[in-house]
Amino acid sequence: MTAIDRTAYPRFRATLTPSELHEHFTPSTAELALAEAQTPDPAGKLAFLALYKCMQTLNYLPGEEEIPPEVIAHLRWYLQMADDVPAQVSPRSRRRYAQVIRQVMGLKHAVEEALQVARDAMEQAAQVRDHPADLINAALETLLKAWYEFPAFSALDRLAGTVRAEVNERWCQQILARIPEPERARLERLLETSDGSSDYARLKETPKSATLSHLDEWFQRLRWLQSFGEVAAWIQDVPVLKIHHLAAEARALDVAELRDYTLPRRIALVTSLLYYAQIQTRDELITMLIKRMAAIHHQAKEHLEILLQQERATMERWMEGFAEITRSVAGGRMIPPSATWRARW
Repeated sequence: MTAIDRTAYPRFRATLTPSELHEHFTPSTAELALAEAQTPDPAGKLAFLALYKCMQTLNYLPGEEEIPPEVIAHLRWYLQMADDVPAQVSPRSRRRYAQVIRQVMGLKHAVEEALQVARDAMEQAAQVRDHPADLINAALETLLKAWYEFPAFSALDRLAGTVRAEVNERWCQQILARIPEPERARLERLLETSDGSSDYARLKETPKSATLSHLDEWFQRLRWLQSFGEVAAWIQDVPVLKIHHLAAEARALDVAELRDYTLPRRIALVTSLLYYAQIQTRDELITMLIKRMAAIHHQAKEHLEILLQQERATMERWMEGFAEITRSVAGGRMIPPSATWRARW
């Protein structure tokens, strides 16, 4: 999947169905009159309408080679033109047609202005999002609402990468500034290696499944993670999604790769991973406690049921004894307890 496939940037489908051609590329009466007013030449009308309908669909003017042959064939059929009527015009005519089309549609063709509008939208989106495709989609939505013709995708893609890097750098600088020097030095020591291993690898690893037999390992891990200081305070105000992306990136890197990053970026990555490691460890301990309490509750219910059954059996024996005594008294004489009754007591 290419970069453009991850965005909402409009493009022609690989194959256009007859219904799509009819819905999106059939000119209206007003559009036919507009084309007639521009030129009496059949080729000019065909080119004008092709550009007009493509602009409506894409919100930008495609190159002649980008227009699908199916669109040209559909317009030829609708206009009852021969198959040999070309859809190409001179660059001068193309520029004139484009100006008329933009004016009629109310689109602003100002590349620098549009890119500035896109930058502002991307910077706002980058505060909470991280993927370039999300930034491009935010820019497209803003440009569409402001009636700007879309710039080329390559320009938006480069801009998204620049904005993402700038915004992330500001967040990294903020995290670095909040960490006291002693704690910062300790974070750096996580990347020191000895015999091919490092504490950073320990940070990425997790103990075995959270069970009673591994309880001590999990508590030791939590104490170790909490010994680094108030990590939550260092990343305060940083969007959760941004921390999530930084932590995921840090988990995918090894020590050698991290050392190639700038200090602010490196510290931000390690801090984000440390923060999520603390959360994960606490969650595992709480989950283990909940499971253990559920097991104890289940065992208690089973034990209570056994006690109730024993009590019920005792009461039944009492009632049988009292019933036998009552029958003896009702007969007018006391009958010695039967052997069966004595055996029960």
